[in-house]
Amino acid sequence: MKHNVKIGVVCLARKTFDYIAAFEIYKEKIKELKTIENVDWCFIEDLVIEIEDAKRQLKRYHPMVWMGL
Repeated sequence: MKHNVKIGVVCLARKTFDYIAAFEIYKEKIKELKTIENVDWCFIEDLVIEIEDAKRQLKRYHPMVWMGL
């Protein structure tokens, strides 16, 4: 019996690279990943470039994890 799995996806980027192009590639990969069956996806829609970006997304999507629970 198949069960769904939950997978979170985030795009880590840096400004010393072409992060705008990386974001476009990421958006395409999201479309591709959504076609996989039996997966409940949690996509972080924004790029994570700085530590503060990561903290903000963590608070937004996973408040229980951020609180250490």
